[in-house]
Order: sequence, then structure tokens, then C-alpha cells
Amino acid sequence: MRIEKSDGSSIEMPTGTVRIIITYDFIIKVNKRTTRKTKIFFTKKVTVDKSGVVIQQVVFPLIAVNCRIYIFSRGTIVHQGIFPMRRLSRRHTIHVTHEMTPSFRILVYYVRRYGEIVADAVTFSVKDIFRNKVTMKFDQEVVEPGNQVKLEVKADPGSLVNIVAVDKSILLLGNANDITANNNSGVYVSTDCLLIGRRRSVKPAFQFRGGALRSARVGSSFRTNIRTSSISSKAGAAGNGGSSTALASPTRTRASFPETWLWLNTTTNRKGVASVTSEIPDTITQWIATSFVVNPRTGLGVAADPAKIINFQRFFMRFELPYSAIRGEILILQITVFNYMEEDLDVHVSLNKNVNLTFVDVKGNTVVPRGKTWTKTVFIPKETVMSVYFPIIPIKIGRTLLDASVRSKSAADAVQRPLLVKPEGIRENYNIPVLIDLRKERTFSTNVLISLPPFVIPDSEFIKVSVIGDLIGTTLAGVEDLLRMSYGCGEQNLVRFVPNVFISVYLKATNRLTGDIKDKVDRFLSSGYQRQLSYSRHDGSFSAFGKSDSYGSTWLTAFVVKSFAQAADLTYIDPNVIRRAVRFLVRNQNRTNGEYKEKGVVLNKGMQAIEETKKSIKNAVSFIVNVLENRRSISEDNLYELVIATYALTLLDAPLARTLLRQIERYSYTEDGTKYWKLPDNAANKIQPYRRWAPPKVKVRALDIEITSYVLLIYNKRNDIKNGVQVVKWLNKQKNPFGGFISTQDTVIAIQAITGFAEKVFVEHFDAVLNVKGDSWNGHTFAVDNGNSLVLQSVDAPSSIRNISIDCAGSGFLMSEIAVFFNVPEELRKPAFYLRTTILNDSVLGFRLKICFSWLRGGNSTMGFMEIAIPTGMEADIDSMNTTSTYGLYKKKEIQSDQLDLYFDWITTKEMCLEINIDRVSLVAKQKPVPARLSEYYEQSNEVIKMYQSKVLSQASADDVCGRDRCQ
Repeated sequence: MRIEKSDGSSIEMPTGTVRIIITYDFIIKVNKRTTRKTKIFFTKKVTVDKSGVVIQQVVFPLIAVNCRIYIFSRGTIVHQGIFPMRRLSRRHTIHVTHEMTPSFRILVYYVRRYGEIVADAVTFSVKDIFRNKVTMKFDQEVVEPGNQVKLEVKADPGSLVNIVAVDKSILLLGNANDITANNNSGVYVSTDCLLIGRRRSVKPAFQFRGGALRSARVGSSFRTNIRTSSISSKAGAAGNGGSSTALASPTRTRASFPETWLWLNTTTNRKGVASVTSEIPDTITQWIATSFVVNPRTGLGVAADPAKIINFQRFFMRFELPYSAIRGEILILQITVFNYMEEDLDVHVSLNKNVNLTFVDVKGNTVVPRGKTWTKTVFIPKETVMSVYFPIIPIKIGRTLLDASVRSKSAADAVQRPLLVKPEGIRENYNIPVLIDLRKERTFSTNVLISLPPFVIPDSEFIKVSVIGDLIGTTLAGVEDLLRMSYGCGEQNLVRFVPNVFISVYLKATNRLTGDIKDKVDRFLSSGYQRQLSYSRHDGSFSAFGKSDSYGSTWLTAFVVKSFAQAADLTYIDPNVIRRAVRFLVRNQNRTNGEYKEKGVVLNKGMQAIEETKKSIKNAVSFIVNVLENRRSISEDNLYELVIATYALTLLDAPLARTLLRQIERYSYTEDGTKYWKLPDNAANKIQPYRRWAPPKVKVRALDIEITSYVLLIYNKRNDIKNGVQVVKWLNKQKNPFGGFISTQDTVIAIQAITGFAEKVFVEHFDAVLNVKGDSWNGHTFAVDNGNSLVLQSVDAPSSIRNISIDCAGSGFLMSEIAVFFNVPEELRKPAFYLRTTILNDSVLGFRLKICFSWLRGGNSTMGFMEIAIPTGMEADIDSMNTTSTYGLYKKKEIQSDQLDLYFDWITTKEMCLEINIDRVSLVAKQKPVPARLSEYYEQSNEVIKMYQSKVLSQASADDVCGRDRCQ
């Protein structure tokens, strides 16, 4: 079948009127086979509440036929009917309604006497699809940076107005995932109810696309014929640049460069108008604002045309910066000067001196400018863009502010931009949590020793001391990123969703779910739910990578059902999603013994290997069913199975649970007032040992945290506070510096258990003072009371101290933590994987990176997670990646600001390889090595880390990178 315009070109379906011809062949089955043509003419005038769809059919029927017509929209049948065809053509009129927006598809067919179906279909777009008409406009078309502007939106009175305004360069990078009148086919509108909240705003760093966006931007061009140059400028003192005319001075320093300017909601007044006044940021660009509204009477409306405003000045400069740099590299800072003035200009380009930077020439020799700036004087003709280069070496770790200015006799500009400077080597961290229980004893004292490896990278150490007046405080403070890992699969996403459920329940029970905390939790619940739906499958199940997997996972689907059911009272959860998932589980259950079939890949280890995980899942369910029916005992060889089954029986108040708990107690470990459980070596792979140095808190396995957390859930159910306190002390010691634990399942179960315990020991009124100090550091005093109990207070400690004393007095439960960050030149643990990096086609413009790797133990690993750091000033060319030699186990990629994350179903003992191009996007010489890390996602201590670098760029001077005479 072929759809064509009347002129023969390929068809597009715009709104309005169009004539198309649909042609197909069919065979009339008579004495001999004969081919005939059938042509269907559609005349389309599609407007809501107006007639205008005309179907004209020319056929070659042997007899009169009855045609059936179906109209589909939004996944449902909105109209169906039957009509006779007794002539060569027929006009059929269809009334277009709002149920047929934003597009609908017409199917017409008839059945010939020999059973042959003759059919055709066509899709129509509908214009004017919204009853709630939305328009928006800025009060100015062109404005200079920093000025106040007004945006006015008109819609039906009482509409909730949602506004977003972004830098146009973001839109040039790809789909902004915005709601527009042309892409709302997935939006279903219900006017039965409407929630209108108070006005809120979101951080400017809100990301519209899947990966992080670089700070180097694709600027908007205001003139297409402007000349661009790079010049060889000469260094000199800041002065008249050869002219006796005084130089203009910048009126302000531009320092605000968000990618998202507006992200807020408001409500239209009685006249149907909502206005927002805001200061326009400093980016020289065009800002694009869009809006959609919701009204309880007239429903959804989307602005047909975005509002646009140009932020512009005729003379300005722009930094060209990489996302970050490593200490000791030569960063050739590019300052681009735009002269839209109507005259040629002598321009003084100045970079302020900075104690965190060293200025060098193209050969690497130190430059010591006279005065407070390093200034280069250049001649820039009118209508011309020129770039000036300043080779610099970052020498201090941290965030450094770069200040630069361009001055001429007629105009000037100044810009301030941050540069993140990282230490060399591999970033490591550990933390030492301290649980302070002042319910009985009114004072508490302890000393914390800080240990660092002897081969630590100098000046990379960073120590932070924090305190919060709640057991779940650090988790609440870091709930946005509990693991500091990518969340690229269906289970991992739940670690951003489920903890918010438990936190909400706990805070609600203690009457503290209010204000900003409620907004924050609600936001994560909503976004986490929406994101989780992307991992759903057509049969109602969920899997690690959604539709790209062959089968849905029974285990993950059950996890999702549990999570969504727990969240149903806290945020909107479509009940149909839960019903479809439950039906999938029922279809995969053995009605005889209660086993669940697991066809999907379970990426979490759970046991020694994937097949044992499946077996353990089935055994636990079968055991619970059988134990309730037959009262049999369980083998003590499988502690994981024993603990989960006992927890399930405890929830059911089964008498046998007490007997099983006594068995579990025999496997417990106690030390320093803590209590925990760990799996024997034959129940899970050992974690890799440290090589030369180990932190004072040696990490345990994720599975050990998980089973200990399940025991705490049992204690919670039995109101066993005495044992619960000991378990909570141990669990809190296992937290990472961000409020999570090791991986996803252990983090989710541990937070569920700790919040449940915290609710039982919550002290409504408390007041405490905590003092921290150490060595020559005078320290800091924290005051914690009811008013700030959920506020994480912290202070940076001197990196040189190795002993911190903590003294606390008062009442209540407090959590204090000492987080330690540092860099090392080599991996700390013995590797669990083999990994080799090879640099191919090495040049100053980039190289091709080849990474080969394999699992060093028996069988296969669990889900593999590779983090490839990208060298300074470079980016990975995703389109060039070749994963042919990964045997189909490569599943997904995620692009971070300076890192590429790759997911694999598992890693085999047979060598796997991939290749990818790494291209230069900024000028960097003496480039430092960066790490490539491969680990088991669910047991991060099983890893390997190797450094790699370009030999050419590591040895290159600024002159080599710039090209001849460009950076003089």
C-alpha cells in the first residue's frame, strides 16, 4: 500500500486541507487471477466541532458491499459504523469531536465473497484541539542582560499555569521533552478533579534531557555573515592599547548562566491573565518560553506559539570552558570577543590574576603580568568575532572563579565563570557515623580516628563533620542521590522512589511532613513513579531495561507492585498499572506449590549466581506456603531464605515465626554494642580484599546489610527496642557519606527498617548541644532542637587533623557523621575483573579508546557497570561506539558531564571488548590520566580500576595543541 500526495511526493499530515491518494492491489478470485487497482480519495478539513472528513472510494466490485468504518484515537475506538457501497463512489461525513484530538485514525474495510479483506487506513491531525486557549508574550523583544522582564500568559480564568523558559541553545541540542500542541498525543486530560498548589520553583539546573548538558553552549547567532577569527595577540599591561582614548568600564559583571531560566507555576486571575516578572539571566542568547495550563472546567490547554525574547548587547565576550580540569594540566582558556558595533575597535582582553592559577606561555614558561591582570591587546574590526587565548595551569583543588573583561573606547563587558579543578588519581571516600542516644544518659563522648593511605594524593583530602537530630536525617538530606551512582535500570530507579515512601510515612506519623520537606518528597515520588513506568512492558510486567529485555522479571514486578501499593496514599499511582502487574504475577505462579516462574534476568545477586537467585526466590515463596500448610522446618544452610521467610511469617503473625527467629539469633554477631548478621562464604561471593591499606570502617557486603535490615523489620514488628537499637547502630555504621548504603535493595530495605524503628523511638521534645574538635582545630558547636531537627548541619574540618572528639549533652536521638574524601594513584582493592585499555589513532585532536575486560572468578558476574571518565576538554562520540565484541550483553549507556556509564547484563570470563572515539572539544595540554572503572553494580567492592591517557596530549605543549601561532 502506498500513500501519496496528488503531486506524487511523500505524505505529511498537517492540519488544514489536503488531498491524498491511497493505492493498493488486490486479486479478484474468479476463473483466472486478475489484478485490479483500488483508489481511495480523502479530502481532509479537520477542525474541532466542524464536519469535514470526506471519504471517496472508487472500487471494482463484483456486487454491492457493506463497508465497516472504525475511528481510533488515544488508544480507544471512538466511533464505529457500517454503510453500503452500491456505487463507484460515496461521500461519508464524520463529525470531529474533542475525543478525537490530537489525532485520529480511520480504518475502512469490506470483505469480499471469497473471504478476502480489502482495507485501508489513514491518520489525521486535528488543529484547535484545546478548548482552553493559551497565549503568552514577553513585554519586550530585545533586552540587555540583567534587566527585569514581564511574561504574560492568557488562558481561561482560574487555570493553573505552568511555565518553562530555556536557553535556545538547549533546544538546538535535541528534544527538550516539553509539552507542546504538536507532541501532546500522550497526554490524557481529566477535568473531574484538579489540584492547584501554591507557587513553586525548581532549581535552575533542572535537566530536560536524559544526560547532563555541558556548560559550553551552542550560542544563538544574530547575524549570519559575521566574520570570525583567531588572532595572535601580544601580551601587555592593561592600558590604552595604543590609543590615547580612555577605555570604557563594564557596568556590571555577568555571572548568571543557567540553562533553564523559568520553571514555575501560577494561576490566572478573573480576567484570565497570569503575569510573571523576573530578571533575565546573563547569557547572550534567545530565551524560549512555553506554557501549558489546566482548568477544572475547560481542561488542558497548551500555548500554540512560544514566547521569545532576545538577550543581547552589541559588544560582549564569552568564555569557552571545559566542564572541569585536573590540577596541573595546561588549560588554554579561550575568550571569544563579539564586536557588533558599527566601528572597528582596539580591545583590551584581560584575565584577572588568581592565586589558584599559574599563567604560562605556549612553551610552558611562567608568565608574571604587571598589575592585577594579564592583558592582551587586539584589533577587532566591526562585524567580527575574534578569540584570544590564555594558557593557565590550575594549581588548587576546588571551585575557582575566573574573572575576565574586554574593554574598548566605546564599550566593555565583564564575565565571571567557575572552573571546577579536580585532584589527580582515583576518588575514594568513607564515613564514620556516630549514633548518639540521649534518651537515658544525658551526656555522650567519643573519639573518632581518621586514617588515610600513605600514598594519598597531596591536598586531595577533604573532611566534613555533620549532625542532624533524627535517625533518618542524613538519608533525608541526601535522598536525591543516596548512592552517587547512575540509575539506569528498572530496579535502580526504585532507590530514588521507595525511600521517599518510608520517609513520608515516618514524618507523617511524627507530624513533621510539612513545607519544603513535603514538597521535596512529593517531587521525588512523582518523578520516580513516572520514570519507573518507562521500564514497564506490554504484558504489565517490569524488567531491568524495559522493552529491550526479552522477558519481564517476576522479582522486579513484585518489587514494583509492593512499592506502588505503599505509595498509593502519598502520590498518584494508576491502579491499572498495579492490576496489570499483579495479573502478570498470577499468570506466572504455580498454583500447586506457590512458586513463581522467573523467565527474566534477575540482575541483583541475592545468592552466589543468577540461577541460585531464581531458586532462592522460588524456595522462599514455596517455603512460606508449605510452612503454613504443613508446619515444616527450614534448612539452616540458607540464611537469606530463612530471614525472608521468617519476616513474611512475622507479618502474618504465624506462631512458627518465633521458632525461626530463635534459629536466626544463633547466627548473629555482636561487637561494640552492635548486632548484625552476615552470609557465610558459600552463600555469596567474597568481597575483594584491600591490597596495602584499608579504611577504619571496612565495607561489608550489600547482602549482609539486606538480611540484617530484614531482622530489624522483624524486631520492629515485635516492638523489640532493645535488640533494635543494637541493629540500628550497626546499620548506621554502614552508611555511605550520602545517606544510602552500598546498592539498591540493601538501601531500600535498610531505610524501611530504620524509619520503622525511628518512629518507635521518636522523642517529640528534645534539645542537645554537640561540640566537635580535634588536634589543633578549635572545632565547632552545633545546637539541635525541635525547630531544626531535620536540618543537616555541617562544617568542614581541616584536612590535616587525624583525631576528632565528639561531646554531646541534652536529650533525644542524634546522628553525627565524619565523611572523609581523598584521591589515590591506584586502586585500593585487589581486582575482581581483568581490564585493559588501549589508545588507538592517537593525536592532538583525539583518539580511539579500546577497552577489553573479563570476570576473574567462576561463572559470570552479576550486572556489570562501567564508568569511563572522559579526559579534560574531550567528549565521547557515542555514535562511534562499537560493542560487537560484548556478545550482546551490552544494554544501555548514560552520558554524564565528564563520564560515560555503560550497563551490561553480566560480565563473562571470556574477554569482551568495546571501542569508542574520544574527540577534543577544548584546548588542553599536559593532559592527566583518568580512570576507567568496572564493577558489579550490586557489590561495588568487586571492581577493577585502570588509568588511561593519550600519550600525545600528555606530552603536548600549549603550542602543539593550539596550532602554529594561535596562542601567542
